Amino acid sequence: MLYGPSGIGKSTIVDALAGHIAGTGVLVLRTVPAEVEAGLPYVVLVDLFAEVLPRTRGLASHLREALEVALLRAPGSSRPRDGLTVRIAVLELLRRLASETPVCLVIDDAQWVDEASAEVLSFAVRRLSGTDVTVLVAERVADNEPAAGRFCPSPMDSLVVEPLSYSGIAALLAEQDFGPLPRTAISRILEASGGNPLFAVELGRALAKRGGSLAQHEPLPVPDKLRALLSERLAGLDVATRQSLLLASAMARPSISLLARCHALPEDGLDAAERAQIIQVAADGGLSFRHPLLRELVYADATAGQRRAAHTSLMSTVDEPVERIRHLALGSPTHDEATAVLADSAAADAAGRGAFVSAATLSRLAATRTPPADTSAIAARLLDAARYADAAGHTAEALESATTALSSGGTAATRVAARLLLIDLAGQDLTGAGAQLAAAEQDAAGDVALEAEVAFYAATLAYFERRYTAADAESHRAEKLARLADDADLVIRALGMQATMALTLGREEADELHESAYRLAEGRPVTPATVDARQSWAMTALFRGDVTTARREITQLEADVRSLGLVRDLMSVLISCSAVHVRAGYGADALRAARECQSLFADAGSAPGIGLVVAAAAGWG
Repeated sequence: MLYGPSGIGKSTIVDALAGHIAGTGVLVLRTVPAEVEAGLPYVVLVDLFAEVLPRTRGLASHLREALEVALLRAPGSSRPRDGLTVRIAVLELLRRLASETPVCLVIDDAQWVDEASAEVLSFAVRRLSGTDVTVLVAERVADNEPAAGRFCPSPMDSLVVEPLSYSGIAALLAEQDFGPLPRTAISRILEASGGNPLFAVELGRALAKRGGSLAQHEPLPVPDKLRALLSERLAGLDVATRQSLLLASAMARPSISLLARCHALPEDGLDAAERAQIIQVAADGGLSFRHPLLRELVYADATAGQRRAAHTSLMSTVDEPVERIRHLALGSPTHDEATAVLADSAAADAAGRGAFVSAATLSRLAATRTPPADTSAIAARLLDAARYADAAGHTAEALESATTALSSGGTAATRVAARLLLIDLAGQDLTGAGAQLAAAEQDAAGDVALEAEVAFYAATLAYFERRYTAADAESHRAEKLARLADDADLVIRALGMQATMALTLGREEADELHESAYRLAEGRPVTPATVDARQSWAMTALFRGDVTTARREITQLEADVRSLGLVRDLMSVLISCSAVHVRAGYGADALRAARECQSLFADAGSAPGIGLVVAAAAGWG
């Protein structure tokens, strides 16, 4: 049994499974009932058995006649028949069919099975033990438990159809006929759709019709096809309730108390909205929309002026400084450097607390509020947004922000940093890395700190291109320049690269270099450089056979990275966690790390194969 909400992909899966089953020689009997037919008796039995009715000739005459009448293939007699006769007729028919060939009953949209058919099918399947009859059922379920299990014989596998991840939604949208969409738009579609394929495609199509671009914090266009699924819940709500829901849709963390402080709580305390299945209210007063698309619909249906007024009201009410600045910027859509500076500062504060998603949003907001003439500030703020998005593991947003930063006319330092970040974000795809690196070398000329960064990336690129002698030379040049620039993090990274090259070239100082990098990283803040050094030291201990040290180091590193919300670094650390735990004999810990690693790589849309390999290795181990 498959179950899940409307549009989640149940029918697509059922179609594929039914086609595969039929291709193996199984007799597939299928029905897809509709809501308008749910009150018609035996309509599902007609769908399932009308084509095989000629094969009932071997049934007892009273059973065959009862079935023919139920399926409207013969006129009813004046003498009423009890329901048991039809139930036994269907049971005997299925047994006879299964004695000749395997049978699979396929019931899609099982929530619309008419009650008369439901009673017959549930009676029959409970008595099909030992026969070659299987059942495939799909049921639309919102918040309740599925009820269609009564149509499945025991034992039954019950599977919820889960929402798609970012990579799944991106691949689905790429297959559509409305052309490519920006990465940030895909992320917004994922958020609004809740990973629902139908919702995502319709939102993408509506956005493409409007040109495909989407300004930050601009609501997605919600097409009529989706409105029809959700608007009934909003119908009949009074003006006060709608205004309260608009404020809630604009909040980062909606709550009854915050609405009350805005003097926007209707007299019924939003009971009407809760009864209409639009929102749910927790015991502590926290408020959430039943589906992200409901939130998007409420926000999109307001005028631009109403949305600005909502943010202005919230700006003077919320306590959290970062959230207050976000509402300030959204309540005043004009270019204003003072607002941009506040948003920029709030982004840094959010990042300092590990809230990198919020930090990226605020940095992009700061860039959009920066006066257009200040291209250097715009580029720098977009670069910050890219870095924060990368730290959060949001590769698509990071790529888009870094690309925009590079084209925004920033300083040489901003251009170099953006180019190097784009090389990082490309992952295993080094197609454009050489050109980016060459351009970065030109921008960095004369600046020792920038030259050191570029030299390190030149070493890394040479290593992946198997130009090992060049990689070794560049890593030493990077260390020398980094020391001149007093850049400890870059010294650490250069030492790590030298250790890699020593190992690759068969020299004996690899462990010594790893230890030097590790000692330099000890006591320093958690940064990509110190994470790499500590991770490499843990793996060095593992390869030496010191499993205890390896597990202690990697466990502490995972905790440190996780506490700061550094998703990008966590993705890498979990690879080593899985390997160390496997070697140490902690299989459950290895599987936990590997599965999380797989999930993070898939959600980031960055080299998902790495996560799959790690998960497979842990499972095998």
